[in-house]
Amino acid sequence: MNENNLIWITKVEQKGNKYLVYVNDSIESITFNLDQLVEYHIVKGNSFYPQEWDKIINSLDFGKILDKTLYYIDYKFRTKQEIINYLNKNNVSISIQDEIINKLISLKYIDDEKYSQIYIEEKINSLMGPKVIKYNLNLKGINQNIYNPIIDNIDSDVWINNAILVANKTLNTIKGYPLNKQKETVYTRLSRMGYSNEVINKTISKVEYSTLDIDILNKQLLLLKNKGLDKTKIISKLLSNGYTFEDLKPLIDFDNDLQGEA
Repeated sequence: MNENNLIWITKVEQKGNKYLVYVNDSIESITFNLDQLVEYHIVKGNSFYPQEWDKIINSLDFGKILDKTLYYIDYKFRTKQEIINYLNKNNVSISIQDEIINKLISLKYIDDEKYSQIYIEEKINSLMGPKVIKYNLNLKGINQNIYNPIIDNIDSDVWINNAILVANKTLNTIKGYPLNKQKETVYTRLSRMGYSNEVINKTISKVEYSTLDIDILNKQLLLLKNKGLDKTKIISKLLSNGYTFEDLKPLIDFDNDLQGEA
């Protein structure tokens, strides 16, 4: 090959922990670190064939992208799909993406099974149910064949005990409300948190409910009266709030008022 086609190292200038490398007549430098200088024998006066130099430059691009990706992972453990999304966002070519992913897998920086185990444990500790956990892992791009066995192997008592904790916290916010209202609220809360119907029904049968607070009922009744509602609408509204006809019987004044309106 003609010597004029060679890539010549004309200058190597240190800037902190980086090295600025100039080739041929170019006034623009290429940044290397010390390890790369040693690995590729970058010294003033050395020369490379164009194909060799292209491989070195491509390797530098790979190294820069790998460093950025490692920083991204260092901030927070990531799934394989999250890293792919990150690389796509930074317009990294598919070929380099594949190299990055394979490198990170070999270094154990990508491990969707480990990620799933950690995530599931964290969410169980925060009382999240299995349905929502599975949904979120799926959104993160993890294959269900990875996370399903982990979740399916969790003892059912774990879900029931957690569901009871959620139910008790919920019941503390609606003390004195009608029994149906308490059960409905617990059911809705547990359902939204991803618990199965089986676990929810067992939980509803296990927890203790507060007795009806007549003062709360009287306040609701007064509010409805002040709105000018007639007897039928008042009863309908109270029933929709979870009260039963049996709950309303002790309210003699309420019965008299309704009879007076009839």
